[in-house]
Amino acid sequence: YRCAQSEKKVKSRKGVREGAKMRDKGCMDTFACKGWLNITVYEELSVVDIKLSHAEEHIPYWCIDIPPNVCQFFKNNRQLTSAQV
Repeated sequence: YRCAQSEKKVKSRKGVREGAKMRDKGCMDTFACKGWLNITVYEELSVVDIKLSHAEEHIPYWCIDIPPNVCQFFKNNRQLTSAQV
């Protein structure tokens, strides 16, 4: 597994077809941290080898969870259209 903020993990943007709406999307900062986690399971030996590497300390990953009050709002207002929200 790679660090979620590894610059190697970033995908390039796909082309947008003509006439399509462009949506602004915030991007998380990325780093050349060389962060990875490798897990190897040796079933015949009942052993697990875990290797963790992270060469550069960087700012933590943002919490992108939807706040509980927002989730509750949508649960309570399922009948609303997107324009009404």
